[in-house]
Amino acid sequence: MEVTRRQTKSIRIVVEPPEGRVRVSAPRQLGDLALGVAIQRRLGWIRKHRTRMAAMDRSPCLGYVDGERLRWLGLEVELRVVPGGRGAKARLLEDDRIIELRVGKGCSLEGKAAAIGKCYRTALKGLLPELAEKWEAVLGVKVWELRIKTMRTRWGSCNTKVRRIWLNLELARRPFACLEYVLVHEMAHLIERGHGPAFKAILDRCLPEWRTAKKLLGAEGHRAQGSPLHGAAGDKVQSPLNSWNPVHLRKRGRSQGS
Repeated sequence: MEVTRRQTKSIRIVVEPPEGRVRVSAPRQLGDLALGVAIQRRLGWIRKHRTRMAAMDRSPCLGYVDGERLRWLGLEVELRVVPGGRGAKARLLEDDRIIELRVGKGCSLEGKAAAIGKCYRTALKGLLPELAEKWEAVLGVKVWELRIKTMRTRWGSCNTKVRRIWLNLELARRPFACLEYVLVHEMAHLIERGHGPAFKAILDRCLPEWRTAKKLLGAEGHRAQGSPLHGAAGDKVQSPLNSWNPVHLRKRGRSQGS
């Protein structure tokens, strides 16, 4: 853990990937004892994010060669490499059991990986509208935008002001139950912003098995293939000088994340 003293009124704790290194910025006038107490109170948060990084941050280990096994919604699919064309293009075939990767001469590993990622993105875009419509009816909410991107330390996020939900592209590799749980989790934030009892009550009512899916999401992370996820997690904590109270670094509470 690295502690830096600065001319500031609050304590800031950041967990940095990929190793989960902890950096702390604290007011110059704050005593060591008070700082130690503040950090001690945030140990649960620190451990949570270090565990999440361990689950999400995987160094690429795929060669993208013919016959290699990939994952789509938690199921193994065969990679079929076909020479031809320029660059690399990939698509799902035969009831989502095969991914065809068409590659040009001299195509790099990075180019192949990008093509697979684009394939996953396209497949998710075809799947999500119907799934979102199903849960809009159950929850009684409306999502205005549903997007996919490679996220640093979250499985999803919800901007309640503009009703926009982002989902992590890595969910394409995870079991369908994980994808559905993250989507429902973010949609529930359109009703309840926080993660307190009211929020959990919504999940219990609409998706009783959500705890199982959440555990599965973490377990799957430890055996995921070639995840390109990198990023940082930040948490801002009010100093004991100003009545210590933890506050997550988010834009005025508009964006919630799983």
